[in-house]
Amino acid sequence: MSGLTSAASRFFEQLTASDAPTWPSHVFIGGDAVDPPPNSFQVPFPRLELVLDGVYSNTLCNARGERYTADLTAGSCLFLPSNSWNQPEWDGDVTVMSLLFGNLHLGLSYVTWNQASGSFGDVEKRSCFLPGGTPVYAMVDALTAFQLERLGGSSFVRLQVRALVEYAMELIAHPPTEDVSRPNLLYQDVCSYILENCHKPAMTRDHLAHRFDVTPTYLSRVFRDQGNTGLSEYIAETRIERAKFMLKRYDFRLDEISRRCGFRDVNYFCRSFKRQVGRTPTEYRTGD
Repeated sequence: MSGLTSAASRFFEQLTASDAPTWPSHVFIGGDAVDPPPNSFQVPFPRLELVLDGVYSNTLCNARGERYTADLTAGSCLFLPSNSWNQPEWDGDVTVMSLLFGNLHLGLSYVTWNQASGSFGDVEKRSCFLPGGTPVYAMVDALTAFQLERLGGSSFVRLQVRALVEYAMELIAHPPTEDVSRPNLLYQDVCSYILENCHKPAMTRDHLAHRFDVTPTYLSRVFRDQGNTGLSEYIAETRIERAKFMLKRYDFRLDEISRRCGFRDVNYFCRSFKRQVGRTPTEYRTGD
């Protein structure tokens, strides 16, 4: 199917085959009711991770605020509502396909981890624009309502996941015919990437330009033309928004929040926060 990676295309064909076995076999649902451990993955939009091969071990949070370890095998999947976290162990060969449901943006990534080399092998990505009225958002909201891991084996949850995956992959294979320019698509892709990776200190214009195979000057121009702020300002605002969430949600020390939001040191974080929000992080946390 055009628009899909070769691996994703094969998976889609198997998924939709008339004699295909019931999929998914189990749906794990993450949460954020307890502090995320170091190096966990947490983003402000929903994600769906599909295990295609191997065992995908994760530390997760259940609805009771307890951490637990889950071994996701081929045929199972993990749904993570907005701001829910997971901590992959990457302790064995595994192939995972992820669907990322951003604001007006749907992303697909296909990743293979090789235990012998201790590195990622195949890494493929696709994305498409999502019109505001697409049913995808309602389908994701319905899954979010099932944010209890004990429901993961229920047939209605599994059917909901299957319907969402089939529809999302159809959208990527045949993107909506909205009149979206290439600069706007690039803008949406970069915004989603920043939201996913703002915790990384190396989030610079040069890094992003290399990542998306454009020149730094062109990337800056796209942000200036397509958005309401410049690239550097967008990165800073994304990090501050993430910090505001963590200040209200968790009891992390300021230096820990600073590190998890990609700031180079806590003093710079506090100055940036005060300049953008008008209050210090401590004042914001306490409501002063």
